[in-house]
Amino acid sequence: MNQRNYFIPISLIVLGLFSSCSGPSEHNMTAVTNNAERNKATALLIQQFVNAHQTDSMANYMAADIVDYGDGSGPPLKTIDEVKGMLNSYFAAFPDVKQENLNAIAEGNQVAVFYDASGTFSGEIMGIKPTGKSFSVKDVDYFKFNDEGKIIEHRSIQLFSTIFEQAGAEMK
Repeated sequence: MNQRNYFIPISLIVLGLFSSCSGPSEHNMTAVTNNAERNKATALLIQQFVNAHQTDSMANYMAADIVDYGDGSGPPLKTIDEVKGMLNSYFAAFPDVKQENLNAIAEGNQVAVFYDASGTFSGEIMGIKPTGKSFSVKDVDYFKFNDEGKIIEHRSIQLFSTIFEQAGAEMK
């Protein structure tokens, strides 16, 4: 057999190894060769961590000087601990939240991840009592990275008030 004939079986073995991993895996990051692709892979990995509610894993990819603007309706969060606290509150309020149909576009140090988000308002957040109702929205997360591949900025396009409105709750 020549080298070309080995390519398909070896490729299938490698693909099988990666697809057999359960849950988010940081090992997929090793094959990334340039910053835009590395940043895109990181942004998609962050979305997997969201689905798994793994805030500590997400924090590993945040720069110490991260600024999270959210949807822009409130003051930005300026520390990793503030971002983790917000995410933990969100996961407690919407324990079944998930992001699906991920598609990312990367250019240089910027990445946009498009997705469908859904969840059920089952826990209290910001003094607002749960309704047991669900939401389903289209959203985009914007990430900006530093040269080391850490997230220095995050924005979400979907207004949080839309999520609350669909879930039958009023923001205070």
